Amino acid sequence: MINKLKTDYRIWAGSIVIIFCSLLAGWQSINFDKESTDNAIVRCDVVDVTSQVSGIIQSVHFHDDQLVNVDDDLINIDPDLYRARLDRAEARLNIAELSYSAALKDELLSEINAKSDFERSKDSLDAALANLEVIKSQMDEAKASSRSAKVDLKLAEANYQRVLSIFQKGMTSKASFDNAESNMDSKKALLAASQANVEAQENQFGAEKARVAEIRKRSNVYGQSEGSLISKAQANTEISSGNVKVARAERDLAALDYSRTKIKAFRSGIITNRKVALGHFVEANQPIGSIVTCTEKAWIEANYKETQVGRMKPGQPVKFTVDAYPDVEFLGEVESISGGSGAIFSLLPPENATGNFTKVVQRIPVRIKINQEQNVKMRVGMSVVATVITE
Repeated sequence: MINKLKTDYRIWAGSIVIIFCSLLAGWQSINFDKESTDNAIVRCDVVDVTSQVSGIIQSVHFHDDQLVNVDDDLINIDPDLYRARLDRAEARLNIAELSYSAALKDELLSEINAKSDFERSKDSLDAALANLEVIKSQMDEAKASSRSAKVDLKLAEANYQRVLSIFQKGMTSKASFDNAESNMDSKKALLAASQANVEAQENQFGAEKARVAEIRKRSNVYGQSEGSLISKAQANTEISSGNVKVARAERDLAALDYSRTKIKAFRSGIITNRKVALGHFVEANQPIGSIVTCTEKAWIEANYKETQVGRMKPGQPVKFTVDAYPDVEFLGEVESISGGSGAIFSLLPPENATGNFTKVVQRIPVRIKINQEQNVKMRVGMSVVATVITE
């Protein structure tokens, strides 16, 4: 009897061990190709809405957790100051444009006057040069007449000496002698007159030559002065053009600031975390709320142990549940695996080179894409249990 009980006990014990091993092997075979974690949450884009200008809030057009669309009005800031700045900038731009227009006219007028004055100066110089040539030809003619008068005088003097010699010998009449003497005196008078004419022509030529030099000098100086005036007018035009560009840029900046007094939604989503109210004074770059875009796109961020990601790769299927909807199983796929552990990218990453070292299993963030359309509302930060099928 005792032997029979021992035998039955051994059979039962062996059966229990076999069943346990079978269950363990079955559980391992079922879960060998799966990696699960409950360290996962729903992620969405959360973007702060900020004021780009400072001022007093005049009106608020949203409340917390409101669904907004692109370009919906959110907040209006008192625009009076920015409207005045825009009016001032537009007035300055108008003045700058008028100054530029006047500078263009002055430049054109300077060029026209310079051209006209240059042409008049050139005409005066040409006339003076032509007159100088006339006087020179008259002077040359007077010199030729003087040389001819000298020759005639020499002939008259020679004739006078010949007649005087024969008159003294009584070989000619007194009338012939008087004619020879009178002819010589006449030639002397003609020579004196021609020499006086030459001197007068030379004086006139010198005076005209000096006048030509003075006209040429004035023309050169005047041309340089006109060139300087044109350059100055062109410089004023360039300065006026630059002033117009500066004034236009200031006007555009003022218009931009004025438009920023109306804060609009730059994307669709749920606006939450409102931080302002009617009458508050906001500074530039101050957040007024946040837009959560889970309605457009959400994903899962699952933090797996480093021992679980060895066989993971993008594209593998994922099944997950959200704690808020425990009866709904969602489908997804691995979109990417982080290049480092979460601790490495924290504010104070671990430094294991100093002090005592305690090994801690690291967590690797895995981004999971949601494949199916959501019939439920996802909220950023919801807890998730995610299972990656690694087969």
